[in-house]
Amino acid sequence: MQVKVRDSDGYSEILPYMLHNSNMSQIDIWLSNLQMNYPRNNSPCTRFALNFVLTQEESEAGNSTINPKMRLETVKSLDDEHTPGVFNTIRLRTPLLGSFDQSFLQWKPVSYFGKVRDISNSIDVASYDIQDANGTIQDSTLSNSVLWAYYGDRLDSMFLQHTNISFGSEKDGWYNKTPHISW
Repeated sequence: MQVKVRDSDGYSEILPYMLHNSNMSQIDIWLSNLQMNYPRNNSPCTRFALNFVLTQEESEAGNSTINPKMRLETVKSLDDEHTPGVFNTIRLRTPLLGSFDQSFLQWKPVSYFGKVRDISNSIDVASYDIQDANGTIQDSTLSNSVLWAYYGDRLDSMFLQHTNISFGSEKDGWYNKTPHISW
């Protein structure tokens, strides 16, 4: 995983060339040559997904006058100059506080199975509905998380939601075809 803090406006240097400004951070994730433990006599077909658990202090979320839930939205674009063939950007927005967004995540629904990011090495990314996480995620999941390290017991009284993002699609050869995914 690589985190970049931006100090200027522009586009990322690597596909999918995400637009950024000086108030953004960029996270790139690579899964490469991971060793899998497969059960005997099963075919090794592996698909990966990330589970994002997002939080906001309950008092802030409760004061939202417009929308108390996080939401996914798809923004369509005709701009083909920077990411050929990818015309959508997915945005995950936190609850509105008054009339402005507190923060958001955004990504293009594309990942890459080759070590070189190229349109010919692209595979789909699926985004799933946001779900409430209070009481639905096992305690062991949260107790081993960065959220727990930061908030500790305060997580019990916080607004928690989660979503999954998976990589790949039917007939793409699974992770095992080219043991590499970057997003």
